[in-house]
Amino acid sequence: MLLLLVTNLLHAAVALLFCVGLRPFTGALSASRWSHLLGLGLTLPVLVPVLRLAGAPGLPEGWRLLRSQGWLDLLVDGGWPLWIGFTVLLCGTALIFLFQEALPLLYSRRMDHAAVIPEPPPELLARYEALLEGFRARGHFRWARPPRLQLIDEPRAIAAVRGLTDPRVVISTGIVARLDERELDGVIAHELAHVARGGNLVRLGLWLLRALQAPNPFALTLARAHFEANESACDALAAAVTGRPAALASALLKTRNRTRLREDQPALRRARLEVHRRSDLEATRARVLALLHDRRHTTVGLGDRFLFRLPRLILIGALLWSIG
Repeated sequence: MLLLLVTNLLHAAVALLFCVGLRPFTGALSASRWSHLLGLGLTLPVLVPVLRLAGAPGLPEGWRLLRSQGWLDLLVDGGWPLWIGFTVLLCGTALIFLFQEALPLLYSRRMDHAAVIPEPPPELLARYEALLEGFRARGHFRWARPPRLQLIDEPRAIAAVRGLTDPRVVISTGIVARLDERELDGVIAHELAHVARGGNLVRLGLWLLRALQAPNPFALTLARAHFEANESACDALAAAVTGRPAALASALLKTRNRTRLREDQPALRRARLEVHRRSDLEATRARVLALLHDRRHTTVGLGDRFLFRLPRLILIGALLWSIG
């Protein structure tokens, strides 16, 4: 078990270094390609050991790039100070996963109980159908049933994708009231882009892979970078469909987290809210700047098709296959 953990650490570390190190040679990648590369870096450290346990042939001993057993022996011979530091690192990363990823996800499931408005306004449905046509023109939703639009009676600004096999785009009356028509189109297009890029089914699969690597700090970095890149990729696709990146940027600024801290709140809660507020502010700032100033992030080209993704899979897969 400990050998498997060390192998996972090595695989994730090499995958992260490969992803980061590839960028100077390829130039700045689009958000979609960067998201896919990071997704491979998160997936393959779990998939490669599974294939080996299933009996897939490994490389000869002399072809190994890194040997997990050697690193484990080094850890064992390092004595208790190294063991304590190693344990603290892994436990700390696991706690970050629990409190910043697992528990917020469980809490968000409680937000599904808002009353659904049976018949959204006809003009809203018409704009939704127009957006779907824009996605179909780009090759999405042609062979599968498109997601439904669901309007909920909720004063907060909420836009999300719900459901795994039968996805629906959920927006609140609060966000409809807060945004103008172009901004609302951008937000809905962003949620449709999530569905077009795999939706909650793919997101759940990656989250489970992240959960299997909960103590791994390199997997933590890969997962968070992938999440940010995927949001930017959905921004790019939404902007390409609507043709109005500035409208989506404006919507992001209007709906970002504006949690106010109160003096009567416990110090730990105020600290946690402040961390979330600053994180949200920085993420929103990066997305807005990309939409307004970086035209590479508002175009979607052939490089996002499967045949163009395959070489990345082979490169990272071959690299990780040589570790063990």
